Amino acid sequence: MKIKKRIYSIQKKALKKRRKRKAYTISRNKRKNSPSGRIRKFKYSKQNYRSIDWSPVERRVKLIVPQDFSLISNLDSVLKFFENCKKYNSSICNVVFFDFHEVQNIGSGAITILLSICGWLNDQKIYIEGNYPEDHTVRTRFEKLGFLKYFRANYLSKLNSKSRSEIVQRGINTTNPILTARKIRDAMETVTGQQTKNTKIQGMLIELMANTVNHAYEKHQKGWYLSLDHNEIENKVHFCFVDNGGGILNTIKIRSKERIIKFLGLTDDGNLLKMAFDGKFGSRTKLTYRGRGLPLVKNNFEDGYIKNLIVISNGVYYNFEKQSYQILDTEFEGTFYFWELNNDCKLIKYGN
Repeated sequence: MKIKKRIYSIQKKALKKRRKRKAYTISRNKRKNSPSGRIRKFKYSKQNYRSIDWSPVERRVKLIVPQDFSLISNLDSVLKFFENCKKYNSSICNVVFFDFHEVQNIGSGAITILLSICGWLNDQKIYIEGNYPEDHTVRTRFEKLGFLKYFRANYLSKLNSKSRSEIVQRGINTTNPILTARKIRDAMETVTGQQTKNTKIQGMLIELMANTVNHAYEKHQKGWYLSLDHNEIENKVHFCFVDNGGGILNTIKIRSKERIIKFLGLTDDGNLLKMAFDGKFGSRTKLTYRGRGLPLVKNNFEDGYIKNLIVISNGVYYNFEKQSYQILDTEFEGTFYFWELNNDCKLIKYGN
């Protein structure tokens, strides 16, 4: 009798395994037979998906990307879109489909933040899909920005897939000085025609990466994203740096005096962010060698090594060029840096 029960138990387990394998195969075949214009999953997410028990019934969510997908010209709508993206987790859906069909404008900053959100969704074991912009010019730019390099996707042209513009994959718990130096030399070649070093920008990027690694993700997975958007016609490069941590105001050590003033309504987050870039606050890590990154960014802008510096963190949009800030209706969870390198910048040229 015991032997029969044991045999029955083994057969039951084997049947359960076969059913799981069949369900996974059905789901995989459905994805393989999807339209050729559909964005596929992240390259670095393959291991994560091996552990997912795919159901033949996909719980799909469709998110429509704003037509003007740019932080510069359509800030509020894009931030609301990002906020909506982060509402989803594996208990709600297992597929998120990004609809780019009606998009008429794509900014390098917005697409970089979207990639970081895709990474966050991927950590929630959510499969990412999407389509292309209908407009041919917008689709070409979409392909050249480097977003699709993290997906299985088809390109209009092989030249688009080999564009110098790209989004550097997220760094986990580490800085990457070698890769950063190589990308900066490429940027200098676009601006000056020569592959040379730029220690000012490289030092600033290493500090931003170190900030992310040390304390931007106290309760989140650590990581950063860096994108470079090359404009070889106008000889300029747009840099975007993104982390999805707690934001600057949640990671600096604000003194009790400033907290009381804010509580009384005598100041706001914009002034506190400005003071942080002035170096008025220390690092929450209490390390003596930390807390230099934000003043370094401001000094590089004021000394003319970078142009058009913009920072978005928590509920503040800070434009250094106009020396003004805006309190946002929709809070951005994390920090976003944007600046430009062009021929109007001070270009300290070093050899290779």
